[in-house]
Amino acid sequence: MLINELSKKTGVTIHIMRYYENLGLIADENVKTNNYKNYDEKVAE
Repeated sequence: MLINELSKKTGVTIHIMRYYENLGLIADENVKTNNYKNYDEKVAE
């Protein structure tokens, strides 16, 4: 799922999601060639 979808599902802002990613608390599962990051469903838990 994309970061905006993850944000809507969890209620956490995209800014905070990126902050968590920089801290290493969440990780993107794969990055597409267009630099879109896909997050696993379990990140939302």
